[in-house]
Amino acid sequence: MRKLITMGLIAILVSTAHAQDNIPRKKTIFSLGVEAGLPEGSQGIGGDYYLAIGASLQVEHVISPDFGLTLKAGYLLYVGKLFAADNEDMVPFLAGFKYRFTPKVYGSGQVGISLSTVGGRGNAFTYAPGIGFLLSPHADILARYEAASKNGRRIGNLGIRMAYNF
Repeated sequence: MRKLITMGLIAILVSTAHAQDNIPRKKTIFSLGVEAGLPEGSQGIGGDYYLAIGASLQVEHVISPDFGLTLKAGYLLYVGKLFAADNEDMVPFLAGFKYRFTPKVYGSGQVGISLSTVGGRGNAFTYAPGIGFLLSPHADILARYEAASKNGRRIGNLGIRMAYNF
């Protein structure tokens, strides 16, 4: 029984020490990510688009081991079903937060604007909540919903962002 208790305590100490390695020690974390998702809404699957793909650069200012503020800029392409002319290009600029529930699991929320590269469409209010998992200090994956809306038109996607943190 003593051996079992001792081994249990050692396991807890080792896992706690390892978990501490995943807590950000830098005040500023940059991440470069690739994104892919399934479009939703009237323009999504069954509508005008069948895929959303993109890339983004994000910076996080770590306030505490559990909380950080984020700024993100990227490029997102909604691929049209018929011709390349049916594609929708967007450049989102978002600000938000990242809250770490555990050393490996975090929640994310961002709001901002997306600029359409299609002439005359202008800017759209954009929001993006998500749940992420830190795979290592340099890699994470985020499941998120991102949507942009303007004048009753909404285009969104349910997707993932795979990122390299440096």
